[in-house]
This record gives sequence, structure tokens and C-alpha cells, in this order.
Amino acid sequence: MLDHKEVLEALLAGKVLRDVVDKDIIVFKGTNGRLYNEEGEPLEELYLNGWELAPETIEINGIEVPKPETKAPPYGTTAYMPLLYGITEVHIIDWNNSRLHHEALTKGLIHLSKDNAIAHAKALLSFTSSEL
Repeated sequence: MLDHKEVLEALLAGKVLRDVVDKDIIVFKGTNGRLYNEEGEPLEELYLNGWELAPETIEINGIEVPKPETKAPPYGTTAYMPLLYGITEVHIIDWNNSRLHHEALTKGLIHLSKDNAIAHAKALLSFTSSEL
């Protein structure tokens, strides 16, 4: 959770913030110095009691999903990859710096959250699946 100074610094730097409780999003628009919610409506009040940086996202087939990792996690870290076949939607790995792990990282397939990898798999499957 960010302290008040970090919240203001992040907003001024153009970062998107998310309320840790109800997940509301806020962003600062520099053109008129106002804060806006996720729908683009100006905020009248801002409660600085629980904000964090919103996770970065990417768009796959019109679906916004959490951005995969771009740097190798520490050795032994549990990581998740979207899986496009079988009965599960993720492949769980213990990061070991192997060539295969780095290849998956380069292809944007490594997540540190199971939920993020599941969202990624569902977005990829949306290109071909009629069950989603």
C-alpha cells in the first residue's frame, strides 16, 4: 500500500492507481489538473487511505489481461503459464532459469499469479473457442 506522498508522486508520474478495498481506479489528467475515475468522470473527493499501483495490462483479442512478467523471477519462484489444452488453464513451474523458461518469458507467457495466467489463457482461447 502506498503512503500519501507515494500516491501523489505516482499520480503526477502518470501512473494508474487502484483502491485496495473496492478496486476503484483513479488517474490524473494533466491537462486540467483533475483526478478521474475509470469511466473518465472527474472525482469530487479522494480518500487517501488505501491505494496501490494498478497492475499493468495488455489487450488480447479485445480482452484486457494482466501484463506478463518481462524479467526473470528469482530461482525457485513458483510461476504460472497459460495452458491452452487439457483440464486446467495453467501450467505451474518452479522457475529454474532453463532455456525453456526463458523462452516462455520472452514470449510473454510467465505470470507470478495463477489468476493472471488463467485470464491470459482465456483471452488467448477467445480467438478460437466458442465456450467462453
